[in-house]
Amino acid sequence: SSGINAEYGQTKMVYSVCTRSSLRQYMQSSAQKTRAINIFKSIFDQVDVFITPTIARLPKEIDEGSLACGEFDELNVTVTMWFVYLANLCGLPAISINAGYSDEKGLPVGVQLMAPWWREDILYTAAAALETELKPPVRKYKP
Repeated sequence: SSGINAEYGQTKMVYSVCTRSSLRQYMQSSAQKTRAINIFKSIFDQVDVFITPTIARLPKEIDEGSLACGEFDELNVTVTMWFVYLANLCGLPAISINAGYSDEKGLPVGVQLMAPWWREDILYTAAAALETELKPPVRKYKP
């Protein structure tokens, strides 16, 4: 029951933040989205696939208290998921593949590939080639 209450509280908090946005903020956000799409259009005029890390940094440790009902750390999610956010914002097809494991904790490290709109064929071909080339090592650590 406490997990449901915590989830409801987080949903209510996100909703309250979204409903406080003004028309001006919405228009600014829309302009930033258009700007990002135009940047990717110019990138895809020059390359077939755009490659980034899947996440910008390794995930933080999960606190004991968060195991029961979860947590909502907006800043951590925003920073960690920065590259994934770009693909989602612009509507780009994207895929993440395993590129190996971190030295510190043995966490998986991914590479994200993005392709032009409606070009999943290029995306899958490039991802398969890169995955074959990388051949990530066997994990040395237990989860």
